[in-house]
Amino acid sequence: MQLRPEYFRPFDDVYEAVTAQMKGRADRFPTEEERKWLKQIITDFKIERDLWPHSAPLNPYRRQWARLRLRVVRLVASIFLHVSYDLPRVLAKNWPGTGEWLQGPSEPRGEWLYFELRSIFSEILSASARRRRVTGIFAPMLCLVPLKLLDNLVVWVSLLREGAWRHGRTLAKLTPDKRAVVEQRMIEAMSFALRDVSNLPWAFTLPEPPNIRTNFAAGVPLLLMPPETFQATVFASMLILLGVVAYASWTSLRAEKISRFVDEFGSRVEKYVELAINDPEKFAEMKERSRDLE
Repeated sequence: MQLRPEYFRPFDDVYEAVTAQMKGRADRFPTEEERKWLKQIITDFKIERDLWPHSAPLNPYRRQWARLRLRVVRLVASIFLHVSYDLPRVLAKNWPGTGEWLQGPSEPRGEWLYFELRSIFSEILSASARRRRVTGIFAPMLCLVPLKLLDNLVVWVSLLREGAWRHGRTLAKLTPDKRAVVEQRMIEAMSFALRDVSNLPWAFTLPEPPNIRTNFAAGVPLLLMPPETFQATVFASMLILLGVVAYASWTSLRAEKISRFVDEFGSRVEKYVELAINDPEKFAEMKERSRDLE
């Protein structure tokens, strides 16, 4: 199953900004080995991102992705896939102090460099999420108030990045054959998490609000207008005000639901991927219970 390019555009907009800052940060690292290490991670992730539309292992995840109608929810699905599936695999391939990186950075130094980047993600998410092409109808609201939706996403990105580091260390110690088996369970875990959370009653299928268009070109002072025109203008202004209030109420309610979606999805990703990597027997049991509920 393939997805249209617009499914990935919100994420690509965010990650383009993140990548630019990461490259700038890498250029300021004190040693050549550290600069090369981070830039190689950036390069390898781009390779993984380019596989999203057509990679066969991602078919189960893409089937769940295709169910998501709202741009902001697609963004969340993309970010969590990157952090909990692509990132640990790329880290394992470039684990500090091993293989190509025997000369550096060491594992403790690589860990410090990795977590030192965390501020980039919160800054970029806070800025990018306020653009319509990233979060769609929620962008104007995010410009006005810092909704819980944005805070939750930033928190979960931080938590899942911590998990990605641990999981990358585990994968790095496996033989290629065993790593391939574990990675297959990881994408299954991601797919189950997205499927299970999408099946909950979020009411994301509510109709979109009408486009609210206001015309500020009329600059004639109200007091100079004829009474009929004045009354019509006041009435139109009230309608516009009611429309703005309705939009704010509607987006706030939807944003609250999506914030809960982020919490539930993040929690399931954290749990399912942890089982897939470190407890395959319990993961298999979870899959069986999940199938029984279908």
